[in-house]
Amino acid sequence: MTFETREAVKAAARKSGMTMGEWVNETLHSAAVSTISGQSNLPAHRIEDQLDAIMAQLDDLHRPFWRRIFGSRRR
Repeated sequence: MTFETREAVKAAARKSGMTMGEWVNETLHSAAVSTISGQSNLPAHRIEDQLDAIMAQLDDLHRPFWRRIFGSRRR
């Protein structure tokens, strides 16, 4: 584990009111369950990935509501 990772884990554990071990265990368990179920809720680690996700959400908001609901199918 890198120094930066350890410090981030320590801060996250402190913020959540857990020990580092509890936080790591809960986070790894949640990630494993999400991966197994195919519903990963893990945040993007790279800023580029985060920006891409935000841009996709903003692009979707600019689409007319019926296209968001029914997709781009035309009748």
